[in-house]
Amino acid sequence: MGLTSSAATFQRPSSDPDRIERLMYLADLISELQQLAAREDCDTLARLLGLAHLEAFSKAGRLPMK
Repeated sequence: MGLTSSAATFQRPSSDPDRIERLMYLADLISELQQLAAREDCDTLARLLGLAHLEAFSKAGRLPMK
């Protein structure tokens, strides 16, 4: 198994406005699913969705708002 450095996996935020819009929409959908999972006491699922939410924001070059 090879190891990759964090620098190798870093990607610049998108500058494509359509892609940013799709990523922000995806982040909103994932956030709703995360809240639903948390309400149903699905802690692991809620945490995984939280990571997916952060990834969508990161790829869009935005910071999530709480």
